[in-house]
Amino acid sequence: MAEGKILGEIMRKRRTQPSMTDATSPPQAAEAPGGGRGGALAVAALVALPLVLFWRAALLRGFIAHSDICYFFEPAKALLHESLRAGRLPLWSPYIFGGYPMAAEGQIAAFYPLSLLISWLLPSPAAVNWLILSHVILGGLSMYALARSLGRSPFASWLSGFVFSFSGFLFAHSQHISLLCAAAWMPLIILLVERAWRRGLLPAAPLAALAWAMSALCGHPQTTFYTTLLLIFWLLWRMAQERRKAGKWGAWRALGALGITVGLGMGAAAVQLLMTRDLSLAVAHGDRGSMQYVTSFSLQLEHLTGLLAPLWQGSPAYGDYSGVNYYWEYVLYIGLVPLFLAVIGGVERTGWTLLG
Repeated sequence: MAEGKILGEIMRKRRTQPSMTDATSPPQAAEAPGGGRGGALAVAALVALPLVLFWRAALLRGFIAHSDICYFFEPAKALLHESLRAGRLPLWSPYIFGGYPMAAEGQIAAFYPLSLLISWLLPSPAAVNWLILSHVILGGLSMYALARSLGRSPFASWLSGFVFSFSGFLFAHSQHISLLCAAAWMPLIILLVERAWRRGLLPAAPLAALAWAMSALCGHPQTTFYTTLLLIFWLLWRMAQERRKAGKWGAWRALGALGITVGLGMGAAAVQLLMTRDLSLAVAHGDRGSMQYVTSFSLQLEHLTGLLAPLWQGSPAYGDYSGVNYYWEYVLYIGLVPLFLAVIGGVERTGWTLLG
């Protein structure tokens, strides 16, 4: 019933709006901030929904615990809290074998400001709760801001933020806190790079570099790498869309935006990146570089079924998962309504498709 009402409302609005004849650029209203009362309600909903869904975790009446949270992240955040309260950073852990360079490993996020703040304020596992909650909220707000910058209405932008923050991918990987935190910055990085390309490099490109550095400091370099690849494809797509308007300077602006974002971002996150690099060179990787290793956990065609039926192979939550390891590596579900809307936007090609 709820999905039917949402679809009906969206389709009614589409019929009452004039069709867009220029599919190459977002409408000029894209630069309008906020959205008035509708925008305020959308932002409030994106903040409130995770807190309502995880109210026990928010009030510390219970703790989020599953797999890697128990095996790694909860003990790591306990060490971070203990170290910060003692006035030091957890550069070294004496609790793993003969000692281990925890900060260099990265996932403890010893240099990530939000991790430092939350872990200083709260002991683990309370810090784990609020790291997850805060970044689910951050991801939703970032995607909302990106959609608004592209000219979407407050409702469409809210739906984009809701779909992103509550997507099957992020929820399935909520046990991998470093991945969740790094991914939450992705929409904001794209927003700032888009603004740098469209309106000028300053101040948007340095701000994009700061957001990129925040993602890198979360300790999941794979996600930051994928974000950088997405930035490249995004800029290529935007240049293809506006090749007539952008002219020869469009490519130079794109290169400048990408170079400043990644270059300054790497510099800002160098304390983590260089330590992690040194550690990776000092340890043995039995399968490093092999084709089997680099293609592990790749999606197969049959996994597209998960777009329609998230439990088509069962779920570890119910003890009936029958697919290959690991379940969370293959979760694609974003909801049937967002998927239907994405198909409509892609088929009609009358404007910018709904983000989600």
